Amino acid sequence: MDFIKKFFRKQEEIIHPNFNYEIELLSILNGFSANPIFGLNTFWPERFKELLGDIDPIIKNFLSKDLLKINLEEESLSMVQLKEILQKNNLKTSGSKTELANRVREKIEDKSYLKGLSPLFKITDKGKELVKSYEDQFSKEYDLFLNQILKIILEGKIIEAEKEYFSLKSKFPDQRSLGGSLNKFGDCTLEILKYILEKKVPYFEGRFNELEKNTIREALIIFSITFPNFFNSEPTSFFIEKLKMIDFSLFRDKLSKSSRVSHKVLENPLRVIGYYLHYEYSYIYNLAEFSQIVEKSRSERFSTKYSGVQILNNGCECQEIFGEEKYEWSKIKSIPSIPRNGFCRCIYLPYY
Repeated sequence: MDFIKKFFRKQEEIIHPNFNYEIELLSILNGFSANPIFGLNTFWPERFKELLGDIDPIIKNFLSKDLLKINLEEESLSMVQLKEILQKNNLKTSGSKTELANRVREKIEDKSYLKGLSPLFKITDKGKELVKSYEDQFSKEYDLFLNQILKIILEGKIIEAEKEYFSLKSKFPDQRSLGGSLNKFGDCTLEILKYILEKKVPYFEGRFNELEKNTIREALIIFSITFPNFFNSEPTSFFIEKLKMIDFSLFRDKLSKSSRVSHKVLENPLRVIGYYLHYEYSYIYNLAEFSQIVEKSRSERFSTKYSGVQILNNGCECQEIFGEEKYEWSKIKSIPSIPRNGFCRCIYLPYY
């Protein structure tokens, strides 16, 4: 009887983090044109109209509460313009754009250079505090949400996880940066999840105990479903504390063999963890991609259209070492596994 109750027990409700779209608007307005609002950007006016309706009274409220202000920013000038202004006033022209803008602002009394510039929104310190408080709270709620999603994925309930994850994803203010479909995981992501759930990870032969392997496995699941920048070198905040407890010194040694990785990176544990996650994820991603390509190659139309599979270099040193790597369909069994080192950015792609 207990078993039956357990079997038919309703799935625990997934708690979604709460979006405050007014504070999201406040954060995004910073640095945008105040006249017209958002300047030439066409995405945000439509998106916030959809989320909040008329935003004019909301912006007026921000201004009246000293959360936002309107001013002319030297930063809106180009580097060339800033240097010309400094040169005319016999001032140094070296430094970053921020340094140049500050120098112009502080050293030059004649503000005629501001004529013709568009007024910009600038968030105040009070506004920054409000945004920071909201972001901290949202981050905690998002971590809780990811914990719940992770739990149901580990139970093998991919469809349920997919439904909940994309339900939240559709609420994000900026839909442009999310990538992929807005209602389901792609075939590659499903292959990656299947591999992580069924196969042994990690790919890197480090001295990890079972608890550490499980932590890495869980991090890779989150890494794969949240559509990270494939070549991101920073770990997701969700697993930072857990991952910091793992000894990645062996991987650091492997990473140090790449001429593209600086000593500063090697001395930063978070960057090393980020590269490690990329390394593991890259292997699983390419395994899934290769599997998809091989599956498609069984179609006469696909195999006729493409000549085979290539290893495409994407900014790492493999191009210099291995040169062009193309494998005809008859020779794809001899294609090497990637990544080949801690900084490898290669991917599999069919070629004509």
